[in-house]
Amino acid sequence: MHRRSKDPIFAQILECCKDGARITRIVHDSNMNFRSIRPYMTVLAKNGLIEIVAESPTIYRTTKRGLQALSHLNAIREMITK
Repeated sequence: MHRRSKDPIFAQILECCKDGARITRIVHDSNMNFRSIRPYMTVLAKNGLIEIVAESPTIYRTTKRGLQALSHLNAIREMITK
């Protein structure tokens, strides 16, 4: 089985949260489980790339800084795959 690196996982999470998403959707869209996604969410939140916009239910949204990071991640991926 092929392991993914962190960058594509971060990009998938940021993409999923662009319009706001609950953790269940994020887990499903990033093809991960609840236990393994928590550290990624913590890193993104700690660095100001995602924010919590509602508490009940908890909804995460990509910040402006997160959108910039997503743009850079996508540009790098595009450069590498050419």
